[in-house]
Amino acid sequence: GGLECSMGMSEDFEEAIRAGSGEVRVGSTIFGVRPKRKEFSVKGDGEESKS
Repeated sequence: GGLECSMGMSEDFEEAIRAGSGEVRVGSTIFGVRPKRKEFSVKGDGEESKS
């Protein structure tokens, strides 16, 4: 046998289920959309950088 991967995500979960998906991610459907990160910082070597 081979490896079969069948999945869907929040935006298309109904279609994914109809197509026989074994796994569907629904995080944003349950918890809402994550806010966009405009800045992030990386800490290390005693310095902070922003991108």
